[in-house]
Amino acid sequence: MRAPGFALALLTELENSAPELLALLADQVEAGDAEAATGSLHKLKGATGIVCANHLCELARSGEIAGRDGDNQRLKSLLPEIRKGWDECRAFLPTLRERLS
Repeated sequence: MRAPGFALALLTELENSAPELLALLADQVEAGDAEAATGSLHKLKGATGIVCANHLCELARSGEIAGRDGDNQRLKSLLPEIRKGWDECRAFLPTLRERLS
């Protein structure tokens, strides 16, 4: 059974929340707050996993592990990849919406 309305709602939620979450993540990493960054990455991992944005979900998972390990250098190195992953995901959302409609 397909539930395109629910899927579209999830995509909209991701699209609305991800930019703020990524900005918060960047601030947390810049401040060296690996614990807070881990929480943000966990949220990103969950949101992207639900909509099957697998590449971005995997990047968030890698960041979450780095954050748990207190590896702020790894977090800093992942930020550009995560931003790029989000840009790619966001660019695909209109196509996905069209397919679901």
